Amino acid sequence: MKRRSLLELSGTATLVGTAGCTQLTFGSSKYRLWFLRVHNGTPAEQSIDIRVRYDGTVVYEQRFEEIPSFRETEHEKAAFAAMESARLIENEWNPELGTYSIEYRLNDRNDYEKIEVADIEEFDAENVGVNVQLLGGSLSETSVGFRVLGYESKEQATQFLTTVTNQTEG
Repeated sequence: MKRRSLLELSGTATLVGTAGCTQLTFGSSKYRLWFLRVHNGTPAEQSIDIRVRYDGTVVYEQRFEEIPSFRETEHEKAAFAAMESARLIENEWNPELGTYSIEYRLNDRNDYEKIEVADIEEFDAENVGVNVQLLGGSLSETSVGFRVLGYESKEQATQFLTTVTNQTEG
């Protein structure tokens, strides 16, 4: 009887002792990042620094100054990137199979925040894009939300970008 209790206690201690030691990630372990879309969904203009890392190496870095508020623009369209309050970042790195992270810094803050694309939300696609949404109101601090957009193939991702680019230029 004592042996069984000792084994049960040992099993429970092992479970409790390892709780939190494993990190669950949602996304595929390897994927291609085709683009980022940064959209200012706040009522004030925003500035943001963006870095993209591929397998730990910086492949893109840019500062976007004074992105207009979605409210300040008269000609906002329902299109994905054909908006004054949106910036589409594409064709800046080679979308190789690997892992990607996004680092961002809002409005001249000192430190960058970092998010692994695979940790944003669950996705099964090997070809993805990321929507970066600046959020907040006049009474709240600006925050950043992320959404992964998955594509079934390279062709589908490039077709999407071609369509968006044509909307932006037209």
